[in-house]
Amino acid sequence: MKINEAEQRLGMSRSNIRFYEKEGLIDPVRLENGYRDYSEQDIEQLKKIIILRKLGVPLESIRDLQDGAVSLDQVLSDSRKSLEKQLREIRGAVSVLDELGAEQGGLEDLRTDYYWERIESEESRGNSFVDIAKDYLKFQGGVLEDQFSGPHPDGAARSERLRDTVLGMILTAVAFAVTARLLGKSMAAGLAVWAGLLVLGILLMLPAYFLRKKGDGREQKYRKAVQILVLGLVCAGWILLIVLAR
Repeated sequence: MKINEAEQRLGMSRSNIRFYEKEGLIDPVRLENGYRDYSEQDIEQLKKIIILRKLGVPLESIRDLQDGAVSLDQVLSDSRKSLEKQLREIRGAVSVLDELGAEQGGLEDLRTDYYWERIESEESRGNSFVDIAKDYLKFQGGVLEDQFSGPHPDGAARSERLRDTVLGMILTAVAFAVTARLLGKSMAAGLAVWAGLLVLGILLMLPAYFLRKKGDGREQKYRKAVQILVLGLVCAGWILLIVLAR
């Protein structure tokens, strides 16, 4: 069957299916026309992968399991230990939430010093809370990943699209450097033009991040408009190199 049929059978995007293929977890037959032919065995294998992933089993463990390097009991035991560890780590946050929720009042009544020390005490005992460093990382990573690649429910597919975006940026940089050299300019001149366009493109994408927070649908339209504009900027960059070469 073709990949669109596999998508319907599994309720999974083709990007995720191809990701598992790239990871070597499935190996569908390729037809003479280049299309992949997914067999019932491939579908069965993908279902097993999905089940294990939803149970928290890492891809590396699934690969070892397929290779016969580990047993299913060992993999499931390791996954259970990992999930139990996560449960233990969030108990501190749950207990503080329960205590805080039992108090009647608003934000102005929150006992700041008490709960500050309470959380520090729980953390010192090995219990975990939400990592606020991720707020900044989400903004930094989101600008590149979500705004260039677009949001996607499949984390694997999103990572794949991010890699494609970065690869495209690198290839564009090489193209600008080579073009500059062919036109009699230094490769540094071509890279300088590319770097300027890259910064401008990222700055243009930043508003999309804040529009996404509003959730009114304008972010998608803005991103598409900027992507078209970025392509225009790339063309303008080559024209600029040609003009500078004269």
